[in-house]
Amino acid sequence: MRDPGRKKALALAVMLTGLGAIGGAVVLINTVDWPTTIALLLVAGILATVGGFGGLMVFWSHPRLHRDLLAGRGVIARWQVGAERWAQFRALEEARRADPTALRNEYELPPHDPPLPVTVVVGPEAVLVGDSFHALEGGLPAIVRAESVFGPPFCIEIGIYYPSGGDSDDAFENVLRFPVGAGASAEAAKVLAHYRARVAAFRKANGLVPG
Repeated sequence: MRDPGRKKALALAVMLTGLGAIGGAVVLINTVDWPTTIALLLVAGILATVGGFGGLMVFWSHPRLHRDLLAGRGVIARWQVGAERWAQFRALEEARRADPTALRNEYELPPHDPPLPVTVVVGPEAVLVGDSFHALEGGLPAIVRAESVFGPPFCIEIGIYYPSGGDSDDAFENVLRFPVGAGASAEAAKVLAHYRARVAAFRKANGLVPG
C-alpha cells in the first residue's frame, strides 16, 4: 500500500456518497413516481455505505501506523538494502511469481527499482519497505507464521491468513516477504522474535496449542 491516508479518505468518500444516495432516494419517494430508479438508488446507497464504512474501519489506524514508522516511534528494527541484495531480491520475487504454487507476496515489486539503498522499517504492527506500507495489526487477517528465507538474499517472510467468509470455502494465505540488509542479522532476529511471539499468542488464544 503506497498511501494509507488516501485509502482512508477514499473509504470515507464512498461511505458519504452512499449516505447521499440513500438521502436522495428518500426525497424522491415523496416527490416522484419512479419506483425502479428509487429502488436502485437505495440499493446502491446501502452497498456504498456499508462498503465504505467497512473500508474506513480497516484503514482507520493505518495513517497513524505509517506516521509512527516514518518518525521512528516504537520501531523494532531498521536497515537498508543495497543494490546487490535488491537485485537478488528482485530475481527471487520474479522466480516466485512464475511459480503457480507460490503464495502471493503482499509487497509487490515496482516496475523499476526504487531509489537505492531501500530502507526497511519494521514496527510491532506494520512494515515499511521503501515507500510501500503494510499493516500487520492484531485480529483478522491473522499472522500465522514468521520465518527466515535464505534466498539469496536473506529475507523475512510473514504468513498472513485470510479466513473464509461465512460458509464459503475461500480462505487463503498470503505472505509479506522483504529482504534483510547486509549486517542486519541481529535486527532481523528481533523482528522474527516479535512476530513469532504474536503467532504463539494467536495460536494459544484460538485453542491451537495447549494452554
